[in-house]
Amino acid sequence: MGTFCIMQHSIIPQRLAWIDWMKSIGIYFIVLGHFFSVGAHYVYVFNVPLFFIISGFLCRKEKNAHLFWKKLWYNLIVPMLIICTLNFIYGSVSAYYLGSFDIKNIVRFIYNVAIGMHAESMGVGMCWFVYTLVLIKIIYQYVPKNIIHAILILLFLMGAYIYNQVDISLYLPIHKSSNAIVNVCVAYPFFYIGSLLRRYKDDINSFNNKIYLTLVLISNVSLLYVSGRYNGSVWMYICGYGGNLIWFFIGGIAGTLVVFSISKLLPFYSKYISNISIGTIIILGFHGCFIDWIKRITCTGVSYWDYIYAAVIVVLFVPLIIVLEKYFPIIVGKFRIKT
Repeated sequence: MGTFCIMQHSIIPQRLAWIDWMKSIGIYFIVLGHFFSVGAHYVYVFNVPLFFIISGFLCRKEKNAHLFWKKLWYNLIVPMLIICTLNFIYGSVSAYYLGSFDIKNIVRFIYNVAIGMHAESMGVGMCWFVYTLVLIKIIYQYVPKNIIHAILILLFLMGAYIYNQVDISLYLPIHKSSNAIVNVCVAYPFFYIGSLLRRYKDDINSFNNKIYLTLVLISNVSLLYVSGRYNGSVWMYICGYGGNLIWFFIGGIAGTLVVFSISKLLPFYSKYISNISIGTIIILGFHGCFIDWIKRITCTGVSYWDYIYAAVIVVLFVPLIIVLEKYFPIIVGKFRIKT
């Protein structure tokens, strides 16, 4: 999930340590979720909603349309295209050595990326989040009033319900697929919640009562557990919200509050947390390769060791992020306004 709106640290003049912690903890849960390990069912309740809420919190409407599109291009679209292309090259090299490479895959890749198809290394893959966020930011930028946002959210939720509950192919020549455009339906409400919270940024930033934070943590862990237990599997990359939209939002918000409470309660901060926060798009885009390598080396199935492996992967990205931020900042979405 680098700077893709949630990573646009240039928006806020002074870094917020708890935001950096939230993004760092959040990307850890993204990596852990892709191990599909013990407790992954509960991780998926909140790990993606968390990032859309943070995205909304850190985004603002630009008065200058040219500046908006420039930021969108350099902070989101360019890094996504670079990451997707590198993943395609990596997948193509592997396919070539396995004797399964097809030159037509290049055309399929370009087509899949253009229309936001997941398709792993043959499409946007892990970067479906970025593609969806691009669309959300465009909507948010150009929708003028809160009432219209509310109407849009209702329409999106109706769309998500129909998409999940109705066999669309009976009425239209459309087949369900993992598509970043469709995922706007389940992602936009979380983003908008974050944008509303931005109005209280100063109050949230100054909220440090450890007793209250502990109560928030404990109560929302309970809500997270109940949501994960009764709502079913949440797969937002295929516009999935589980079995109940209400529990879907309760779980996503509860999980976000759990991470928020932990981030506020942590007594220390490091520049390496800042590095992870800045480079979340790098971790998002390439952690799948690390997971594949670990699984090949360890040859283990589902294990509690995956919790440690996920942390190791995040830590291993730190030196790479530092180097890329210095010598190839465009891939981490570093947008700089020349003065």
